[in-house]
Amino acid sequence: MIMTKAVALVKGMFVKVENTPYMVMDKEFYSPGKGASVARLKLKNLKTGQIIKKVLRSDVEVKDIFINNRALQFLYKDGQDYVFMDPKSFEQIEFSSDFIGKAGYFLEAGKNYQIAFFNDMPVNIRLPAKVVLEVAEAPRSVKGGRVSGENKEVKLVTGYKLKAPTFINVGDKVVVNTDTGEYVKKA
Repeated sequence: MIMTKAVALVKGMFVKVENTPYMVMDKEFYSPGKGASVARLKLKNLKTGQIIKKVLRSDVEVKDIFINNRALQFLYKDGQDYVFMDPKSFEQIEFSSDFIGKAGYFLEAGKNYQIAFFNDMPVNIRLPAKVVLEVAEAPRSVKGGRVSGENKEVKLVTGYKLKAPTFINVGDKVVVNTDTGEYVKKA
């Protein structure tokens, strides 16, 4: 059994806190001028999906838990389900839109994604930091839009809407940050 101090926890780690399995969603280290330093954690319960905030002294140790990561290829969306395939066994696995969440806007057919399983239950899908997607709908470009710095709402082929510079048009490819869902640059 591997133990990790609260100060060493990082986003994406899987741990047991008070006998409950969690994924670390975010961590902030806080050191007051007086007293013990603490780690302010945002944790996702792997059994219920509930997100909680927890404060632990930085020297408190928590148990690392075993997570089975599988590389699965995204095939297509079927109604409310997302269909993936194990490239080794060719087994098809369906995941509900509740599990996939907003990650569904950034999935590309034919690409592999790491999906974490805890006790044979899917608990997390890892996306690349940035993805390139095509613009499906956008208001007409405005002359001088590159200079003004203004933004307009565009819709991507996946249905995701975001603010982009006014010079972005239908058919353009844009780079999107998957953590924030924000426009990064034109591809």
